[in-house]
Amino acid sequence: MIKRLILLVLFFAILGCNNSENRNHKTEETQSSSDLDQAAIAAGILPDTNNIKLEGHFETRNDIGTDKFCAISDGDNRYTIGVLAIFGAESMCEGRGSALLDGENVIITLDETVKNKNDDDVTCEFTASYDGITLQFPGEIPESCAKFCNNRASLSGTGYYLTEEGNESARKSKGQKLKPLCRN
Repeated sequence: MIKRLILLVLFFAILGCNNSENRNHKTEETQSSSDLDQAAIAAGILPDTNNIKLEGHFETRNDIGTDKFCAISDGDNRYTIGVLAIFGAESMCEGRGSALLDGENVIITLDETVKNKNDDDVTCEFTASYDGITLQFPGEIPESCAKFCNNRASLSGTGYYLTEEGNESARKSKGQKLKPLCRN
């Protein structure tokens, strides 16, 4: 009985030492990964998520067409935006509005469509994520956003890649019916 107890204590002691080594190894990996990320940011390969800007022209191309997003800076992390998502010849979402960049979160408010240019009731608000390269809309969009879409289209889960930075590139963005897509 005492032998079993000694063996059990030794087993747990060895297991504890092994876990301590794993924790130290993971700390080294995390530090190494962080150093690599910082080097990539310094080289301009990765965006600095603490200093990203939203202004520019974004696209995602597919067989059906080109989805677009544009953002013109209004100052203080506020932007005038436009969005176009194409799902078929007659199926799309299109609207204009504003955005607030808060770290990696973008609070998007759409309030202008082709159908309801002056309708104050047409407002759609949600939070997207942005890492400096990719703007990703959430998988669930509020029901009020359906007013910006037709024929079974939805903004849910759409994504856009930054193709050209700056306000001038955003001003050149053209929608299907909203031309220009971004204006301020």
